[in-house]
Amino acid sequence: AARLRELAIQRYRLFHEGLVGGAGHGIVEKDGEARLENFARVAFEGNAPRGSIVKLAITEAAQDHVEGILL
Repeated sequence: AARLRELAIQRYRLFHEGLVGGAGHGIVEKDGEARLENFARVAFEGNAPRGSIVKLAITEAAQDHVEGILL
């Protein structure tokens, strides 16, 4: 089980790294957090109403999410 968890973490990291440099639309779930069309979680600075659709540039990858900026 530990090996499977390790592989899953590696795959998520590779997936997130592949998003860096791109942009996408996401739905705001709460302050500073949205989900892209591919369900990746994006942390961002700024205000956008919950439930709104925002355009985000992906700037950085983390293990369980990506960082982005509002466009």
